[in-house]
Amino acid sequence: MWILLQEAWHCQVTEEGREKAEEKEKRDRRIQRRVMKSEQIHKVVEAVAEDTGMDVAFLRISTHFEYLSDEVSGPESESETPEDWKFRLATLANLRNDPTSLKATQILEFLVPGWRDEQYTEFVHSLQNRYEKRGKGDSKQYHCVYAGRVSTRIPRYALYNSGVKQD
Repeated sequence: MWILLQEAWHCQVTEEGREKAEEKEKRDRRIQRRVMKSEQIHKVVEAVAEDTGMDVAFLRISTHFEYLSDEVSGPESESETPEDWKFRLATLANLRNDPTSLKATQILEFLVPGWRDEQYTEFVHSLQNRYEKRGKGDSKQYHCVYAGRVSTRIPRYALYNSGVKQD
């Protein structure tokens, strides 16, 4: 109990503590988003297995949340304001980028994992698209944009040799 109080105090009083707390909050949001994507994909896994003849267990394991890409909801550095970041991504996604439209638009930027090969990325995206086209889930709340940033996060578990870049 005392350690938790010390950590909470440290986060409130020191700059280093505040930065660590912000970083932990970012990491937790990204994990939560990946878990949600994984659960959505798992809702269509059986239909995909039936159509393709792939093993359901393999599909579930290969779409574990650890293997999915991170999505960020703001700029990584302080050199770019959140408004500038949103305008830049809206331009990349060919969305209306006037100030009124941008306020109502929610944008996420994909960070493609540096360890993951392109074929596996396309496979995961096809499963996500299948979930969205299914029409039973939540309507798409975000516009997801790939702006070229790569995630340095490495999953805790290994996918053996499938889906991993060989270069």
